Amino acid sequence: NEFTDQKQDPSRLNTRLQPSHWLPQALSLTNAQGCPVVDFVGFLDPSRFHRDLRAVLEWIGSTDLLDHFQHKGFPRENSAKNRKVPDAETRTMAPETKQALIERYAEDFAAFGFSVSDPR
Repeated sequence: NEFTDQKQDPSRLNTRLQPSHWLPQALSLTNAQGCPVVDFVGFLDPSRFHRDLRAVLEWIGSTDLLDHFQHKGFPRENSAKNRKVPDAETRTMAPETKQALIERYAEDFAAFGFSVSDPR
């Protein structure tokens, strides 16, 4: 996978993705002086998506979209047949790759409340 390739040879990182793609997201929460630069962090995982989408729509005052989703339902999880399933990928990942990911993104696990034993 791309992360393993980058871990073994950092020069390969620039061939497909911007270097910022691999940065921990926690680095985006504050500026250089450590002051918060975001008011809200929403999650895309199914257990929190609807709650967070509703909060954003309420915050921006989008009553039309709120009414629409409350009557027609909120978007469902992507059901495309060819999508990767993160859980399956994590289960089959080499232990050293999994450990490298845990170390690289430790700040994200802590900042966003994810368990290292269950990275989702």
